[in-house]
Amino acid sequence: MRFIIREQDYEKLIASGRFRCEMQDRATGAYESWRQTSVVGGYGFIRVDLDRRETSKTVTTLYHLAISPSSRPDRLKFRHFEQMKEIVGDVQIQEGYVTLSRQLNGRRYDEELRVEPGFRFWFPSTIGFSMLCNQDIREGSLTTITLDPEQDFKLVDRNVTIEWQEKERLTVADRSTVVQRCLIITNKQTHVVWLDEHRWPIILQYADGRRAIETQPIRY
Repeated sequence: MRFIIREQDYEKLIASGRFRCEMQDRATGAYESWRQTSVVGGYGFIRVDLDRRETSKTVTTLYHLAISPSSRPDRLKFRHFEQMKEIVGDVQIQEGYVTLSRQLNGRRYDEELRVEPGFRFWFPSTIGFSMLCNQDIREGSLTTITLDPEQDFKLVDRNVTIEWQEKERLTVADRSTVVQRCLIITNKQTHVVWLDEHRWPIILQYADGRRAIETQPIRY
């Protein structure tokens, strides 16, 4: 797994995993590795390596998310690499607004989005998207802020509805566990996340048929 900022000796590993991405039950060649750590004072970090070098897109995106003691996203650094393009970004998340500073092939862009209190932030990956089910959210509609890879990771706002469903037992990566389904509905499309007892995703089924399946879950 590759990092933007490597783990330090004072960080404690909380959870990690590796998702295999599929389309119609066939591996796409994309994988997403992730690690969550904690530090003194209740803060923590989530690192994600979204590796699609073996796909037709041949791209890589790295994320480094700082988590507040209240388990809310606080600051996100990211780097995106593809042919003839490199994007380096820094997102700061405040109550009421989000700011983004990014460099596209060395050229800098700054932007800010203001929203009503109570919004949620997520970043475009399996772990990032699934965090919408893991931010003290019950059911109902809410405003979310994210990055749009189709617009060179520009900030965008999207309305999302969260619905919780029944628990069930699944076997994933040779491990049987009780999971709960969470529906994430946006733009009239329904995505389904199966969360384990620690509220981390085991499977994410996107509305377009893509699926991310956990292959190496580790929880401490």
